[in-house]
Amino acid sequence: LALISATLATALGVWAALTVANLKRTTRGRLIDFLSVASDTVPAIVLAIGFVFLWNAPWLPATPYNTKAMLVIGYVVILLPMVIQNVKNSRDAIDDRLFEAAAVGGASRWQTLTRITIPMLLPGIMTGWLLGFLLALREVVISSLVRPASLDLLSPWIMSEFDQGHRAEAMAMTVIGVLGSVAVLVTVDTLRRRRATARGL
Repeated sequence: LALISATLATALGVWAALTVANLKRTTRGRLIDFLSVASDTVPAIVLAIGFVFLWNAPWLPATPYNTKAMLVIGYVVILLPMVIQNVKNSRDAIDDRLFEAAAVGGASRWQTLTRITIPMLLPGIMTGWLLGFLLALREVVISSLVRPASLDLLSPWIMSEFDQGHRAEAMAMTVIGVLGSVAVLVTVDTLRRRRATARGL
C-alpha cells in the first residue's frame, strides 16, 4: 500500500508541479497550486473522519469504504503536498532557457519532457517518492480509522500490541519497521551514488 500510494502521489505531484509551472500567474494555475497542498493545512484525523462520512454518503453510487482503495486514497491525499514541494523545488531550479533552446532546436513536447524535464526533475521526484513511501509506511491516523477491520497494518498493530500489554512484540516490530526504513534509505542512496559515479565516468 505504501508503494502504490507513494507512486500515485508522485505521478500526481509531477503533473501538478509541471502544470503550475506552465500556468504561472493564472487563476487556474493558482487554483491547482492551492488544491495540491490544501490537505497539508487540515489535521489527518479531520481528513480521516471526512473520508468516513464521504464514503458512507447514501447518494454515492459506489464506495471504496472498507476496502484497501480507501487507504490508498487517504495516503495519497496526505502525501501529495510533500511530494509536490520536492518536485516544485526541482522545477524552479531549471532554467527556462533550456526549454526555449529545445523548442528552437525542433524538439517536440514529448522529447522535451523525456530528455530535459524528467531527468532534471529526477532528484526531486526520487526524494518526494522516498519521503512519501516512508511516511505511508508509518502513518497512524488514516491507517487506524479507515482501514478494513480484517487488514493488519504496521502502526495500528504496534499500538494495539502496546495497549494489550505485549510490549516485547510491539518493540520488536518497531525495530523491524525502523530497520526496513533505513534499508530503503541506504538502497536509494547507494543507487544514487552509483548513478552519479557512472555519469562522472
